Amino acid sequence: VERDAVAGEAVVAERDALVGKVTSLAGEREALRAQVSEVAGERDALNGQMSLLVGERETFAGERDSLVGRVSLLAGELKSLLGKVADLEEIRDAVARERDAVAGERDGLLGKVSSLAGERDALLGKVADLEKARDDIAGERDAISLE
Repeated sequence: VERDAVAGEAVVAERDALVGKVTSLAGEREALRAQVSEVAGERDALNGQMSLLVGERETFAGERDSLVGRVSLLAGELKSLLGKVADLEEIRDAVARERDAVAGERDGLLGKVSSLAGERDALLGKVADLEKARDDIAGERDAISLE
């Protein structure tokens, strides 16, 4: 009888430990969900920034097109305006450098978006692992409870 009481106390203690572990894992899962949500928010913010950069790039493309139009108009006056052509070439080069800089920033943001997506996927994998571990523990607890 005393041995059964000790065994019963051990089962209760083990069950309590498992319940505590399940509670802890549930808390970790919630923390991971919060992290995933935060990463998704950061991703959305980066997507917003990327959209702004794309808009700026389109603005720069419009400015470039405007400059090309100006160059076409000045072609008729080329002989008398050779001094201004050099200035226009500098402007065109500056626009190209700005366009390249914006493209570089866009590529950096795309890399960050890809990195964040990878982190999100890793966190989702961790969440799935934690949920599986929780389910396994719950199954073990239920099995212990049935005994």
